[in-house]
Amino acid sequence: MKALRLFLALVTFAVAVVVVSSGSRASNRKSTVPPRAATAITTLAPATSDLERDLQRAHAATAKYHSLTQAVADGYIEDVYESGEGKHYFHPAYYDDGVFDIEHPEALLYVPDENGKLRLAGLEYLVPYDLNSPVPPAPDGFSGTDDVWRAGDEGFPEWALNVWIWTYNPDGLFAKDNPLVP
Repeated sequence: MKALRLFLALVTFAVAVVVVSSGSRASNRKSTVPPRAATAITTLAPATSDLERDLQRAHAATAKYHSLTQAVADGYIEDVYESGEGKHYFHPAYYDDGVFDIEHPEALLYVPDENGKLRLAGLEYLVPYDLNSPVPPAPDGFSGTDDVWRAGDEGFPEWALNVWIWTYNPDGLFAKDNPLVP
């Protein structure tokens, strides 16, 4: 609930919004994401907390990926579609570096809009760990305690964190799945 309030506060502080668009087609699935979630915050008021500053950094660093063409040009490659998360575009070099970097998420999450075009919805941070060693502590991640990392829940030896920074998620900003994503 705290993450939802923070997300709504960020939206309230938004000075301008733009309709998100991208150049790729998704499957014939129709999006159930409400129209208000199809807007992206492009300018935010000054942050009042460390978490808000972190989220603003993630916003600024990933805004260019509303263009799927730009994401691909920057090294993201098409990966799986998962219900509740959307179409993944994965960056092998960011994954291989083994570190959490707010400005360089290992995966971008796209969802189909009402016309079937993919639009940026969220970010996924992945930090691999050695399968032959004990699971290390979760990465420090975003400021505060709202970001709950998941260890190995997707079948890989990695810490994972989803951030629904570009689309509203009623389950929370850091929830794994978004019930509005088909």
